[in-house]
Amino acid sequence: MDLPGRAVRACLTLVLAGALTACGTEEPAVVHARAATVYGSIVTRIYGTPAQRQAADERAWNLAQVAARECRDRAGIDYPARAFTPVSERTYVAPGDLLGFAPARPDFDIAEQLDLLVLRAMNVEYFARWMARTKRGSGPAWVTAQRCEATATATTARLAPDGQEHLAAALVAELSRVQATVAPTLPADYRGCLRAHGFDAADLPALQARVEQAFPAVPIGARTVPARLPGWPDAVAVERRAATVDARCRAHAADVVMRAALPRLTTFAATHTEALDEMSAGWSRMETEARELRFPD
Repeated sequence: MDLPGRAVRACLTLVLAGALTACGTEEPAVVHARAATVYGSIVTRIYGTPAQRQAADERAWNLAQVAARECRDRAGIDYPARAFTPVSERTYVAPGDLLGFAPARPDFDIAEQLDLLVLRAMNVEYFARWMARTKRGSGPAWVTAQRCEATATATTARLAPDGQEHLAAALVAELSRVQATVAPTLPADYRGCLRAHGFDAADLPALQARVEQAFPAVPIGARTVPARLPGWPDAVAVERRAATVDARCRAHAADVVMRAALPRLTTFAATHTEALDEMSAGWSRMETEARELRFPD
């Protein structure tokens, strides 16, 4: 039976005020969906979208190249710069690596990241070969260019808007309190579940590290094709199985934790509205700046 309109408004007011976990008449799935929506909105504004994070990386790279070019100009040398190699857009955000809030996913993005490392190495190698063919890959000019590159990279621009770390820390603290209160045995239960499925890991980062160790060493070179390395398909299978086990070992607790977090998440969003909006605007500015650096006038 539906609540009268006044009761519905009163219920929502209590939820928004953080006084209730959820209205008693709401189905758990509805509460979970509502909490996940609020959570997703907060996380996206604090950590940016995958495309915005990639844009921030590209912006930092291009700003470093601008600084390196200015350094080379001051030294009076003409030396080209390498192009930016994009990072993966399939980056999942897991604030604080909390088991109750880390997203379930089909893999840990390890195979793809290793592929990208090879791609970056290939770009460096091709660039070095081109420089050698043009006889610009050695001598005093080369040494000066490398020094300029190193100095510029060491002073790389920030990869997130100002204040991001502080706001992210506040969110992790809030989420940690929820998980510790609602599912205090989750970390221990998770470890036991992993062991039961053949993975000896203390937590999520440790599980991901063990999966990474399953991959064969990738020789750096232009002819390297990781997928063709002996043991690579088996390592990919291990990664996918580990991700499946990870999700299974915390699915129920994560559902309970997310539903219980609704009041705190709603209060957090209301309390930090201005900061969240500023953070979102900051990510958008980084995206615009990356585009402008990519296509300068």
